[in-house]
Amino acid sequence: MLKRMRKRFERWGAMLVFCIVNNLSRRQALGLADFLAGVAFHVMLRFRQIALDNVNTAYGDTISVKEKCEIVRLSFKNLSRTLVDFLRFRKYSHDDFLNLVKRIEGLEYLEKAMNESPGGVIGLAAHIGGWEFGGAYLVALGYPVVAIGRDQPDQVLTELMYNLRKSAGIEPIPRGKHGNRAVIETLNQKKVLGLLADQNGGKKGIFVPFFGKMASSFRGPAQIALKKKVPVLLIVALWEGDYYFIKISPPLELANTGNIENDIYENTARFQKKIEDMVREYPEQWFWNHRRWKTRPPDEIA
Repeated sequence: MLKRMRKRFERWGAMLVFCIVNNLSRRQALGLADFLAGVAFHVMLRFRQIALDNVNTAYGDTISVKEKCEIVRLSFKNLSRTLVDFLRFRKYSHDDFLNLVKRIEGLEYLEKAMNESPGGVIGLAAHIGGWEFGGAYLVALGYPVVAIGRDQPDQVLTELMYNLRKSAGIEPIPRGKHGNRAVIETLNQKKVLGLLADQNGGKKGIFVPFFGKMASSFRGPAQIALKKKVPVLLIVALWEGDYYFIKISPPLELANTGNIENDIYENTARFQKKIEDMVREYPEQWFWNHRRWKTRPPDEIA
């Protein structure tokens, strides 16, 4: 009963914010996002503690408690701004998406990879900066983008999420076995396949180091890259004031020795290290509220 009521409140709250921010100017909407982030930081104690625990796991004694709290506070602001701007996607034209980017770095890597790849490109992504914006910007540039996403607990919010991505020209694919064929078809059609790879991979994940601690990570990016022999580039959209900075890495070097399990492990470790480096560079823009290290290796549990 309580769980059902909580879901209803979450849905109503999300739809209320959706209606409000789409009746404000962008500057007003981002101002509201900053206000909501401040409230959430002081009220959502459980999520704040999860974020603080994660920052402590990542940085240990290398930074002060004050610095850790500031990273968490700013990460709440980043999340709020990212979600509010995402809720406004229907209002943006391709020109709007282009104009919201003040600078881009590494576009030549994507252009070269798309031209030379036998089957599209894997756009490795993370919950950093405005992660929903990156794909929309690539679509506005003329690149076909497909994004794998996970359904939300609430079906109404799931449909809203997919419809907002579609409004920006992003083709959504639900995560799971039914999306496997669509993933292969996406690369066969030489599209950019967006894969968020920075969250807990659960019991089926592969354990690799992340900030010096073993973390369950998704196998998918490495498996797909090896199977389809396509390049993998880290693509992120970082906040700079009220605008974005698009940063695209050179293709990551892939291990391909023929030993499948070893190659999957090595490439997954390389992907996580690349994401870790980006988080270290922009710690206040990463989603620290997720329990990244929740799933533990069997030998550690024993």
